[in-house]
Amino acid sequence: MSSNIFTDSTLGELRWDSRVNWWAGRFQAFQLYIHARTPDRLISTEARQALARIAGDDSAIRRRAADGLLEILNSTWNDGEPIGTEEFMRRMSPDGIVVYERGRADVSYHDDDMFLGHSISVRIAPDGTFIEALIEG
Repeated sequence: MSSNIFTDSTLGELRWDSRVNWWAGRFQAFQLYIHARTPDRLISTEARQALARIAGDDSAIRRRAADGLLEILNSTWNDGEPIGTEEFMRRMSPDGIVVYERGRADVSYHDDDMFLGHSISVRIAPDGTFIEALIEG
């Protein structure tokens, strides 16, 4: 692939960033970054499969974040009344998705200041299983 911009039939317009060896674009409401370190800069089958699993799975990913982080939010970060799972999920808003060549994905959300502006990130294994939820940044 020789161009630094191309339109993928599934993912739309992507731009190559040689500093980090990834394609950047948009996926649903997220910024999208797809690592493609091979010389031909092709998006791997595993990366495409990861995105297919993520598509339409936003609610489940948010729930995984709540399952992993709600207790620490209410016990450490939250100075007010404890919040529940549904409010936690509602307050998250899309940020970015990073997909690696072998299919691992990191899906991140803005935190609505629940964690003082840190990102909420959910790591997903190549087979689609949940790895962990993190507070980043």
